[in-house]
Amino acid sequence: MKILIFSMGPIFKEVVQGGSQKILGQVATRLGLNNAVTVICPKREDNKYEFKLSKGVTVKPILEFKSYPEPYYIAPFELANNVDYIHREIEKHDVIYIHDSEMNFFFLHEVKKPIVCSLRDYVYPDTLVGAFNFRRDRIIVNSQFTKDSSRYTIGRYMPEINNRIILIPNGFDLGFFKKTKPNKILNFLPKITSKNITIYPNRPDERKGIFIVLDAISKLKHTHKITDIVLLIPEHVDMNVEDGKKSRYGAEYYRKVKEVAKELDIEDNIIFHKWIPLELMPEYYSLAKLTFSVGSFIEAFGSNSSVESVCCGTPAIVSKVGAQRYTFPKNLVPKVDYNDIEQIVTLAVKILSFGYDLTPAQQYIKQHYGYNDMLEGYEEIITTTKISKKIKPSFTDLDFQKAVFKLPPWCSIGAKGLYNDYKYDYQNIEPNILKLLKQKGEFSILDAENVGLDKSDIVLEIRKGNLVYDQ
Repeated sequence: MKILIFSMGPIFKEVVQGGSQKILGQVATRLGLNNAVTVICPKREDNKYEFKLSKGVTVKPILEFKSYPEPYYIAPFELANNVDYIHREIEKHDVIYIHDSEMNFFFLHEVKKPIVCSLRDYVYPDTLVGAFNFRRDRIIVNSQFTKDSSRYTIGRYMPEINNRIILIPNGFDLGFFKKTKPNKILNFLPKITSKNITIYPNRPDERKGIFIVLDAISKLKHTHKITDIVLLIPEHVDMNVEDGKKSRYGAEYYRKVKEVAKELDIEDNIIFHKWIPLELMPEYYSLAKLTFSVGSFIEAFGSNSSVESVCCGTPAIVSKVGAQRYTFPKNLVPKVDYNDIEQIVTLAVKILSFGYDLTPAQQYIKQHYGYNDMLEGYEEIITTTKISKKIKPSFTDLDFQKAVFKLPPWCSIGAKGLYNDYKYDYQNIEPNILKLLKQKGEFSILDAENVGLDKSDIVLEIRKGNLVYDQ
């Protein structure tokens, strides 16, 4: 079978841009064992020549998209060129897999070949547009969070999508991600004498929590007197190209990070370094005592880096945001409410002093996030999907007498109230609705009326994204 894969993120021969591209490479490699696989992705200054990724897998960086965060911000003739490139490649292949649903051209709906999409996130505009435009055969999600979020958004006007969504959790290669003695990784870093090494293995996006981490490092140094604490920050691979340098996630981002570090008097505790090749990531995680994943970014699965860190024996503090609330059951890894600096610092002090037993978490990864399970799942869906009838929208009005109202998958209730992932903050919600959610979990219009609420109160919270309903 000839399989065409589209990726908006660049695919490199020796490094990976992020967790999504890492998994794409793994899936493509698996498919290439028994199929002819072509991956098309954007070309850029440091990646513009065709190459073999693995047996049976050819990568063609031919598309004229820009680097993240605005790939479609290109000239109309470049968009037309991309349509031409994509059409020509489709003609040569038997099935199309669109990684992260970011190929937003309507002519694809009419292609007489099976189309499989995946959602690697449920936040970036291009992915959301692709998801809301989905009309075809199968769509793969990597968490119950993303599946439920799709159900209560796209499913409001395309309920048929619920029958075409396939859940395949991310898988982790425990033969690769394991405790590894640091060796080659030391060549990427200056000499470090501190025993209190922490890492922030994330791309340059403020929502990943960098300024929260800097604040925590400052308190660990100045309040708790862990003066030798070190925070390692990788400079993203997109800094190798002009688009990346000029974006708000490029040089300006790193300038701001350095400026804040100086204001907090921790600039000597911060070490910036090159983007780490995938093959050295186990050494990188193993070098540290603690990994930070405490931002507000809405992870579709949970932070891959935090799970990989746990695999390698290094605890990760994670924020209870997005799918990250559910990646691990309670207490298997240290979790914090978003932006709870004191909680982060308290946990960090304990971990740096006494460590953290990760045995239960590692066992959970082995049981629930199997690497081969993920690869087999993708292989089966991509190679066996048949052409389905194009989904048609179907609109149904809210029926208050039948509806059951509940907390959306993108919201949680904590000590500070109701947190909405997509608002990136705690929300002002009608007190009696919050009370019903806390007491009953879900409620009817009769329950609402019994505490003095009317339909307009409920509709307002639905519009604000603080309520969803089944009927």
